Amino acid sequence: MKILKPKGLKRIWRKIKKTFRQFFRRFYTGRMSNHSYYDSNPEGAKKKKNAQMNTWEQFFDYTPEMTSRIRKMLSLIEEQNIHSLMDLGCGRQECGKILADRISYYPVDLHRHLPDTIVMDLNAGEFLEIPVDVIFCSGVLEYIYDLDNLLKKFACYGKSVLCSYCDTDSTPDRASVWVNHLSHLDFVLLFQRYGFTLSQEILPSDEYDHIYYFEKTVQ
Repeated sequence: MKILKPKGLKRIWRKIKKTFRQFFRRFYTGRMSNHSYYDSNPEGAKKKKNAQMNTWEQFFDYTPEMTSRIRKMLSLIEEQNIHSLMDLGCGRQECGKILADRISYYPVDLHRHLPDTIVMDLNAGEFLEIPVDVIFCSGVLEYIYDLDNLLKKFACYGKSVLCSYCDTDSTPDRASVWVNHLSHLDFVLLFQRYGFTLSQEILPSDEYDHIYYFEKTVQ
């Protein structure tokens, strides 16, 4: 019988760990379950089509104005006792760079801009199922086909939602890449439908989109 040398054992162990990590990543992001869901459910087929039609590009030009908007948004919660934040559409994780180290930060994006980005496709129905104090969405919600389905997830896993949105009142000329078009009132009512109340807002200006901070209604 051939005796494996320690070097050979290390090589085998590395392969085992690599396989396990790949399996865990696929399972954790929901990709394995989504495929079967697509095949067996008409609503799943619709989500698959939406995922294939994502209008957010991988090499989008991130501008200083976007970072400025993120800072303005975070100013609404800087005095609050926040322990965890999920950053949907995190991009280069500018939000995480600004947050205090004590806050648990979960960066989620359609594309892996940084090694620790959790890759998920919101238009495919994927979602990071971890309870957090704040769900953060800067310049994201205009690209979501099924906002109702996403807000159901928000209601399950978020105590509050801090987001920006270009509503039709302030931005009647819609960008071609935006896939939904809600007025300010319709946007607020949509969140109310899923148990959130608008507690703070920053009105749109030449420098910022409309910024909203919703908190889950206490029953």
